[in-house]
Amino acid sequence: MGAATESISVNAAAPLLKTESAEQSTTIARETPNSVTIPVGGSGAPIDIAGGDTRGTVTLTAHATRHLDGHLVVRVDRPKVFMGYGNFQLYPGDSMGIQVSAWDSATFYPGYPTESVTFDLSASDTSVLAIHPTTLTIPAGAAVSTSAWLRATGLGTTSVIATDPRPVPYAYATDGTIPVTVIQPYLTFNSAQSVGIRQFFTGYVAENVPFDHGPIVVHMRQRSPAVLMLSDTVFTIGPGAMASPWSATGATSGVDTIIVSASGFKRDTSIVTVGPGRIALGGQPPASMVVGDSFPEVFYLQAPDGTGSTTADTVVFTLAPNANFEFHQDGAVISSITIPAGQTYTQSFFYVKAKAAGTGSATINAPNYIPLTFSVTISP
Repeated sequence: MGAATESISVNAAAPLLKTESAEQSTTIARETPNSVTIPVGGSGAPIDIAGGDTRGTVTLTAHATRHLDGHLVVRVDRPKVFMGYGNFQLYPGDSMGIQVSAWDSATFYPGYPTESVTFDLSASDTSVLAIHPTTLTIPAGAAVSTSAWLRATGLGTTSVIATDPRPVPYAYATDGTIPVTVIQPYLTFNSAQSVGIRQFFTGYVAENVPFDHGPIVVHMRQRSPAVLMLSDTVFTIGPGAMASPWSATGATSGVDTIIVSASGFKRDTSIVTVGPGRIALGGQPPASMVVGDSFPEVFYLQAPDGTGSTTADTVVFTLAPNANFEFHQDGAVISSITIPAGQTYTQSFFYVKAKAAGTGSATINAPNYIPLTFSVTISP
């Protein structure tokens, strides 16, 4: 029968692999096994090739009866231990695990040591990190090592490196280090804020550490308590949370400095400016009107810097038109409008009606607010 219907069996009398090199081939590469059988219907059989104790190049030859020889050129070079890339950030007390892997130093293909290889771990600044254990082992036949743990013990930056303590002919080269920066956790909240007298704002005191912590007690103090009223002076960021809400109400014109602090955290500061609030129309009045015309309007509350704000109290705003204007709501003439506490604008439309030809003008005003005046030309 033809070769296509029989298995190919290679034995010691007809070796599958033989090495040809000017150097001592057995110290450069070893093949396992040195004979294999390709069964009927198969196209190949696996072999393992392991680097020997000497660097160099070797040609492996596969030979079988009635088949042309196959050749494979293998270069054996120094392996390397790879530590990975990237910069890592920890906080005091945090831990992170690390592993190393074996690679070919020339081709950067993963390698599988034929024997267990142990590496020493060290940090450039031992005051920043503690390492446990101080060695890592890549087991024989594996590409990745066991794990070691880095624990942040102090503030600063350090680099962790893995080295092979064996002599250079056998030692793995080191590729890369693990840079680790340990920073102090910090608090953050509204860095700058503007609020009107008897207006309030809300915010959050936040922390930047992972959420798997116990309660964090935050203290808030201020330099000008007469200017600003705080909702509280002690806040707790609970387990699993990252922030705690807080609020403040403007009391009188001035500038207040608020400082938040917590044990083990870098503090943060906020500057709050308090002054009379502002009134902003929701729509631009028309450039001109005809007697009898009207337009709908609302107005919004603003902080002194023009940002939207919320009233802490129910505020009654006086509507003071001249003889050419009048204000209407729900079919009746009105002279005031109320914004309830906790709101930011008038809750329903009112109407400005042209009553007589000329210039219609009106002023909206309330205590602790800068008066707003607008005008429109009215035709007969």
